[in-house]
Amino acid sequence: MKLFYYCIITSFTLLVLGCGSADYNQEILKPNSRNNFGDLLVVLDKKFWNNSTISHTVKKNFGQLITTTPLPYEPEINVEFVDQAGVNTMIKRHKTILIVNIDPAAKKNSELSPSPIFDLWAKNQIVYKINATSEKNAVTLINHHADSLKLGINQFYHRSFLAKSSFNNSANKLLEKNHSITLSLPSNMKVKKSNKEFTWLNRTTIKKDANGDHEIQQGLFIYTYPYVDENAFSNQVQVNLRDSLLKKHVHGTTPKSYMTTRKDQLAKLNSTAKLINNKYIYNIKGLWRVENDKMGGPFSSISAVSEDGKNVVTIEGYVYAPNFGKRELIRELEAYMFSYKSSN
Repeated sequence: MKLFYYCIITSFTLLVLGCGSADYNQEILKPNSRNNFGDLLVVLDKKFWNNSTISHTVKKNFGQLITTTPLPYEPEINVEFVDQAGVNTMIKRHKTILIVNIDPAAKKNSELSPSPIFDLWAKNQIVYKINATSEKNAVTLINHHADSLKLGINQFYHRSFLAKSSFNNSANKLLEKNHSITLSLPSNMKVKKSNKEFTWLNRTTIKKDANGDHEIQQGLFIYTYPYVDENAFSNQVQVNLRDSLLKKHVHGTTPKSYMTTRKDQLAKLNSTAKLINNKYIYNIKGLWRVENDKMGGPFSSISAVSEDGKNVVTIEGYVYAPNFGKRELIRELEAYMFSYKSSN
């Protein structure tokens, strides 16, 4: 038996050593990264972790609270620090890593944003490196590049979600027929309602915590309407139309209950205009509730003019998960939303 194992080990060793650099694929031995979306591991000298301008700058840029989710607010990204000496095998499986190297002799970063390094230590991983000559220089670089890094991280997360979705599903037949668009969607996203005016897609999953099983709902609304002028891209017009359609199409389980937009001091609307692939996108984030019921949660919507210029297409994602964080659930829906293609 010992001779058998010896032969096996020897054969494997000779096989690996016999492979030249052109034949040996190191990617085969890399582990998969952890699915800790929204967690940023910052590799930084331990003396800068607490009460330093660097740690404050990192937290200020990456840990801002998202005020368009229910209380308690969640940070935009969870930030955790680790010393270079602490970067072990488990740490290297982190999905999102920022390495801040401070060395007076280091070559300074250019004005261009640092390029992402994919799959450095694990598969489906993104790593950024910032080389600074001093603490002050590190603060300047982080402030200068933070928005670009966050955009890159978010796009990376979207690609990760879309890797498990597809345009080849039954829902797209209805989306193409009724709204002239298609979306990359997971296989368990089901159609609850679809007509020329309004489509409702929904996915329900069960997640456990210390108190037992809980239901999580992730849904998408798609609706189209005539494009009259640029006033269509305003909070007032968007919310008024949203509320009228939801009252008509999205009802709760109790009598006279329906979804609507929350409008109170703790329910802030955040709207931004973006140019994505040379296309104007109007994005609104806020909170929804159910009239005459106790349900509620966050939503995010995007609106754009259709390819023929005749209509506005709005795609909205909403989440109901009262026992869990909503940030990554909304982020996942936004990946599907931004995947949309016109079928005209």
